[in-house]
Amino acid sequence: AHLLAKQLADARVGIIVSRARSFPMTWDSRRMLPGPPLTWDTNISVLLRHGVTVGVGILEGWEARNTGFEVAWAALQAPGDISKEDALALASSNLEKIFGLPGSGDFVAYKGGDMFDLESKVVAVMSKRRARTEVFA
Repeated sequence: AHLLAKQLADARVGIIVSRARSFPMTWDSRRMLPGPPLTWDTNISVLLRHGVTVGVGILEGWEARNTGFEVAWAALQAPGDISKEDALALASSNLEKIFGLPGSGDFVAYKGGDMFDLESKVVAVMSKRRARTEVFA
């Protein structure tokens, strides 16, 4: 997708990358951007720099639990290009925007850090869509 970043931005087409970190699984993937230390750019950073709406997706259900780590890694691989807010949007509001869904308005409270900290724990979820608040001990 990074090869067509300008055209995607001009056409206002959003992209969901199925792997936050590029890996050449096939010969057709040889033009991917591996990120540091081999290149300063990544697929996500190039797309964002051109103004493309980018979301991070998964290929299998078990990958969902690692999404926070994947978007944090994407931000670390593009220092200065992706803020914490941008990283969070990769896994939340950008996906809603790409699929044309209304904003969820959900709020998640963490103890011991934020979504990107290994030590943090979810202590509460306030869901506007579900009209309920859940608190976890």
